[in-house]
Amino acid sequence: SATAITGKSVHVLGGVGKTRLAVEYAWQHADDYSAVLFITADTPATLSNQLAELTGPFVLNLDEQHATEAPVKVAAALRWLAEHPGWFLILDNVDSEDAAEAVEQLLPKLRQVQVLITSRLGRWHGHAQPLELDVLSPAAATQFLLERTQPANGQRGRRVTAQDDTAAAALAAELDGLALALEQAAAYISTRRKTIDEYRQLWQQRSESVRTWHVPREMKYPQSIATTWQTTLDQLSDDERQLLNQLAWYSAEPIALQICRQQVPDSTWNLTADSLETAITNLADFSMLRWNADDDTVSVHRVVQDILRTRQTAPNEHLTAALQRLQQAIPDGNAGDIRTWFVWDALQAHVAAAVRAGQSQGIAEPTAALMQRAWTFCAASNEGVRLSPLKASL
Repeated sequence: SATAITGKSVHVLGGVGKTRLAVEYAWQHADDYSAVLFITADTPATLSNQLAELTGPFVLNLDEQHATEAPVKVAAALRWLAEHPGWFLILDNVDSEDAAEAVEQLLPKLRQVQVLITSRLGRWHGHAQPLELDVLSPAAATQFLLERTQPANGQRGRRVTAQDDTAAAALAAELDGLALALEQAAAYISTRRKTIDEYRQLWQQRSESVRTWHVPREMKYPQSIATTWQTTLDQLSDDERQLLNQLAWYSAEPIALQICRQQVPDSTWNLTADSLETAITNLADFSMLRWNADDDTVSVHRVVQDILRTRQTAPNEHLTAALQRLQQAIPDGNAGDIRTWFVWDALQAHVAAAVRAGQSQGIAEPTAALMQRAWTFCAASNEGVRLSPLKASL
């Protein structure tokens, strides 16, 4: 029910649609509240300014609206909210540590107001209960693409083909249910009168025309898919960026942390166990990866991986390091030893992805050595079905 939301943070990877979900909830439950307020809180200054603006004639219309000092206006707005329960307040885009600190200082003053925070941060204290969102299911993402691009009276919309259902499912899988990527794709297809498959081909070709395309009137998002995580990336440490850039070259399947723990000889970037755990913790808190401590794995969304790869200034350096860590993680001994197979189960999808990239980038070593080890294992294990991703890459 509406009264259950006293101080909750909807946190998720950028582009999943947390703001739109919050606004949709507000519309659907507007009758449960005396009124609904929306405040952008991406910086402490913006939060303060927008709180001050609540005193204005079109919101609370308080006498303090004429004050020249912002703190006077803020205090008046907070006092009014505290004295008039039943409001629903959305604090949007609390995506940085300083913004989160300002919001956490504010929450104790809003006990009579229902507060919903949208954020990419997963670490909150005391007054805010985190709620993690997920991406759209394959079926929902496919349906969205078909409906959003449906031609209307011969005007805007996709060029229809007999393969649209199949193409939409393939594109939905490619974009892995990320709402921003789906919305950008649908808007581009409709505006440019493309087929769904044409867009998919452009995406696979890493076309800047689709990754950076952004027309505010066509999309209900403030940024393109190519720039939406830049604010978060700017807040990361060197270790966190290095780790994320290497994880970008693996498969989108869960990545065993045993790979990341490998110490590569002569590498300029080898983390201690504590430093690696710190980097993973912070990346998870920024929603840039998912950390499954029970399985000892992390996962990076495939669209995030794709964008990271295209924006790296030294892609071969990161890819080579990723290949080297895979090479170090391969089990020693006889490839036919069944006791090593569970290790290969955790590695095969990532070996396949990294080897394909290594071949494409012309990285001879350690790509060739890794391919040889992988082929030896495939031949010895005779596990054609289970190891099909590896076989397809070799």
